[in-house]
Amino acid sequence: MDYIDENRLQEKSRRRQQSQTKHYSDKRRFGFIDIEKEDLPPEHIRKIIRDRGDMTNKKFHHDKHIFLGALKYMPHVILK
Repeated sequence: MDYIDENRLQEKSRRRQQSQTKHYSDKRRFGFIDIEKEDLPPEHIRKIIRDRGDMTNKKFHHDKHIFLGALKYMPHVILK
């Protein structure tokens, strides 16, 4: 059997550990960290509801998902 000295074995172990840490760590691209969006002002949401109150019209067929996404802000508007 070939004898592998202790230093060489530790060096291989260290390189393997670095490689695995780099491979399986969280990936951050360009240092960008996603931040939460700010809430829309109540006037903007009131305008959406006023302008698009009746979503059954065919005119709003393609935009319906956008306006329905604004419904998560509805409790904020009601409290204002």
